Amino acid sequence: MIKKILLFFPAAGALLLLLPAGADRFFNNGFSEAYFFLLPFLLAVFFTPFAARWGLKLKILDIPDARKIHLNPVPRTGGTVLFFAFLIAAGKIFYFPKEILGLLAGLIVVFLAEFLDDIKSNSAFLRLGAQAAAAVILITAGVYIRILPEFTGHIYIEYLLTVVWVTGIINAVNFLDGVDGLAAGLGIISGLSLFAIVYLTGQKELSLLLLAFTGALTGFIIFNFKPAKIFLGDSGASLIGFLLAGFSLIGIWGRPNSLPKQAIPLLVLAIPIFDMLYTTISRIKNGSVTTLKEWIEYTGRDHFHHRLMNIGIPDVATVLFLYGLNLIMGFLALALTCLQGKAALLPIILALLIFTAIVVYMRGKARKLAGK
Repeated sequence: MIKKILLFFPAAGALLLLLPAGADRFFNNGFSEAYFFLLPFLLAVFFTPFAARWGLKLKILDIPDARKIHLNPVPRTGGTVLFFAFLIAAGKIFYFPKEILGLLAGLIVVFLAEFLDDIKSNSAFLRLGAQAAAAVILITAGVYIRILPEFTGHIYIEYLLTVVWVTGIINAVNFLDGVDGLAAGLGIISGLSLFAIVYLTGQKELSLLLLAFTGALTGFIIFNFKPAKIFLGDSGASLIGFLLAGFSLIGIWGRPNSLPKQAIPLLVLAIPIFDMLYTTISRIKNGSVTTLKEWIEYTGRDHFHHRLMNIGIPDVATVLFLYGLNLIMGFLALALTCLQGKAALLPIILALLIFTAIVVYMRGKARKLAGK
């Protein structure tokens, strides 16, 4: 009974915001930013308990195994919450340029493919194909990496880089969804970091979408932090990865020929990028994977968060440490927007030094524990 009463408040709040009169109060008084955060937040708070119950009823569950750290089956229907909360809020934006329409169309493709995987596991190649298709949709909408000087065929290389970037970030975020609250929390911090930068540079529609994204995640993480009552599932983690990859491509981070400025998304997404690169190199080095198929299908407890827990850091402390590291990377990205010339290299160098120090510490600690 108490839970039903508590659910009344977010439901009533979301309904008021969805009504024209409620929306007009925010828009006419200059609070559109607050509206685009608050609406998906309330929707997520309201939807999530129902999504968890639905997951239990339909047995869409994450079953514990040797690779996972949770002990009991948990619904993995969180992606549905984020998908609908984000899209409902995004629908309140009055003007959609073709780039945003491409982003939303690609999101639908990724979500549906990954949600089908949550219901019944599919081939990793099929999922990768759907992710690549979503990247192609972005490209056709004019959203792609633009960093190369002009030469014959340069645009096709940029298209290929875009597909690699989108599929890489989707899977990198998915790999980090191994501890309660980790992927969702990193999504919130990365989203807010990008929001701060695009808001200060006057990119209105993108800033509102980023607020809708972080608002939905903030409402969801209330139920996803330890002990999690619901998981993101592949659909939720992939949604986070695709949107962050897409936001980073749509955003304007500086002149196209200003390479240090183009590193802003790399700093914001440094943790999933580092995890992807470090685990890939480690697996190739120790012979765990030798082909692309093995790399795609390989699962193990050797990701960044696993390594931190393996050297004795508790799971909650690991999550909080990675939140803090993500915040530092966000501040470095924000600093990069203000620096010019050679000074713009300083945040990038500092980020590299931080990750180098972390690797040295983890390896040293692991060797010490192995020697005991």
